[in-house]
Amino acid sequence: MNQQNEAQQAQMDQQPERSAQKALSRRKFLLQASAVSVPAVLSLKSGKAWGCVELNCTPGETSLSNSGSAVASATSETSKTSYQRPQWSSVSQIISAFNADFEDWLLSTYWTTLCTVESKRQSGKNYYRYTKLSCDMYSFNSWWNQVKKGSSAVVVTNSPTSTLASNKQWVTTAPVNYNKNSSRMPANHSSVLVKGDTDASKLCPGMVGKVGAILKGAECAEKYAMAAIIGAIWERHPEYTSRYGSDKCFPEPQELINAYWTAKSEGRLKDLHSLFKLYMSPL
Repeated sequence: MNQQNEAQQAQMDQQPERSAQKALSRRKFLLQASAVSVPAVLSLKSGKAWGCVELNCTPGETSLSNSGSAVASATSETSKTSYQRPQWSSVSQIISAFNADFEDWLLSTYWTTLCTVESKRQSGKNYYRYTKLSCDMYSFNSWWNQVKKGSSAVVVTNSPTSTLASNKQWVTTAPVNYNKNSSRMPANHSSVLVKGDTDASKLCPGMVGKVGAILKGAECAEKYAMAAIIGAIWERHPEYTSRYGSDKCFPEPQELINAYWTAKSEGRLKDLHSLFKLYMSPL
């Protein structure tokens, strides 16, 4: 009996040391579970810090196979593992942020009619003609660089005066210069503008459908993968980081995209679905 008591006491004495070792050895993928919305930030922010692991770093696993159950086991209260599962925002929270931000607040500049302007002086008068600066959803960077940084042509907010490229009208209306400092970058990744009607395959190769329809659609691996990608993109957006800092809850968007592609090509979407659903569930 005394030996048993001594053994129990020794185990109790070692608990603080084990806890410290666990904290030091944990492979943290991020430091804080953060919000994914500016307008809805108060309702989304968890206020707690979590130790997170990379998608391919579940204990005893080097692939997505059976990873959901592995992470669940590794993070149970009785487990002595040094790993702790991520706590991502839920799908419903991400959908709320997507509606409020990706589909609304971040598109304010995108919805503005911006033009480039040419000018000439004739018979003592100044003449101008304006051409709308269109945004191609799948070559976003070229549009944004011109809007934000400017170009050889001035960006203005006047209405376009050209109906055909070969028949541009000259008008006397002087340009209203656009304040580039007030421009708001729409959500994007790898030069793809991310909003509801974005072709998902342009953002995540192999995924079929529109971004918004997948995110708000039926329960499936694609829904959770898209939610994670949206969360990752938002956490890295300048409008987000300027307000809430650089701590990240989600992995890099490209890592999530690669994880989806790998899982699909290897026939493991069910595993990815299980894993992502676990990460987005309350502890």
